[in-house]
This record gives sequence, structure tokens and C-alpha cells, in this order.
Amino acid sequence: MTLSLNFPIGTLELQVCPTPDVREYVDLGLIDIALGKYQDAYNNFARAADQEPTNIMVANNLSVCLLYMGRLKEAITVLQKAINSDPERGLNESLLINLCTLYELESSKTNEKKLNLLRMLCKYKSDTIPNVLECLKLS
Repeated sequence: MTLSLNFPIGTLELQVCPTPDVREYVDLGLIDIALGKYQDAYNNFARAADQEPTNIMVANNLSVCLLYMGRLKEAITVLQKAINSDPERGLNESLLINLCTLYELESSKTNEKKLNLLRMLCKYKSDTIPNVLECLKLS
């Protein structure tokens, strides 16, 4: 199956397999985000998550879609689950920055939540993120 997307600078044609894999769902989701189709993007990332439930990048993209759809609490929950299910992989810079930004949008208890993340970082990844205070937006 061929998918054609028209952009102001030209047309992009993609070959889509009958049974897409995670990479294809992610690619389709990213295209949907670029087109402002956040629900479609979310659906594609959810399909990718069904195939790879522990994929941190997919969880991060799901969270971004939820935020754009006005579902802030769900966006936070997705990132918190990603961290709690696999702290070694989940405590990475991009996910931490996004989660801290969501905390700032959500609550007046932002610093308390960020300090909990700092405790997890100290427990699981004490020296691996060099600019941890910037990631957690604590500086």
C-alpha cells in the first residue's frame, strides 16, 4: 500500500506494509504530528506500544500527543509508568525534561515531584546524566 502526503514543497510517498512494525508506526505517528493530526499520531504510537510496551521513545511520543490533545494527567501517567517500569532506561534526559515540564503545567507541588525524580536518579543513575539539575529544572 502506498501513502501519499502532500506538503507545500512537494509530495511524499511512503510504502506501508500490510502489517507495520514498530518503526513504521512511529514514522506514521511522527508524520501525523507534523500534520497536526494528534489523535491519529496517538493511535499509531499506541500500536507501536502494543508491540513494544517498554519502548521509552514510544512512551515519550504518546505523552506528547496526549498533551496536545489536552489530556495532561494521562500524559504524566504515561511518562511516570515508563520510568517506574524500567528506571534504568526510563530516567533519560528527554523523558525527564518532558515530565518536569508536564509537572510545571499540572501542579503547585512541582518541586516535590521533581525531588522525587532526583531521588530515583540518585538510586538508579547517580552519575549518568551530567546536567541533572537542568533536566529537572531545579537550578
